[in-house]
Amino acid sequence: MSRKARIITGCAAVVVLIGALLYMFRVTGSEVVVYSLEQMNPEQLNNEIIFKDKQTIRAFTYAVRFANKQPGVGKMAPPAYKFVLDHEEYYLWLLPKQSFGEIAKVRESGTVYKLRKTSAASLQRILRPE
Repeated sequence: MSRKARIITGCAAVVVLIGALLYMFRVTGSEVVVYSLEQMNPEQLNNEIIFKDKQTIRAFTYAVRFANKQPGVGKMAPPAYKFVLDHEEYYLWLLPKQSFGEIAKVRESGTVYKLRKTSAASLQRILRPE
């Protein structure tokens, strides 16, 4: 292969890699709506929180996108939160003061996805600031 062909092939590979990374890390949603399920009581009829800032939307998007599917069927305690992102509903479990969390799609609640530690910590900071 000639030097010119190797340079063109290398440039093409770099462009494809950049495109793949941009696609993987894209954020398409304009808002995240979070419902606290652990604090529901009769006096609290409207318990939704709407986040429209890009940093929060990115945190939820990456949490969903990079979560790891767990084997088997998940049997979990009731979720602490439910959130809506890009017209999809998810349940969210976060352990207080730990970087551990799991999500499940509402329509597929038997399949559980474990959050990365960084994602769980980000969502903890957003939902349980101290």
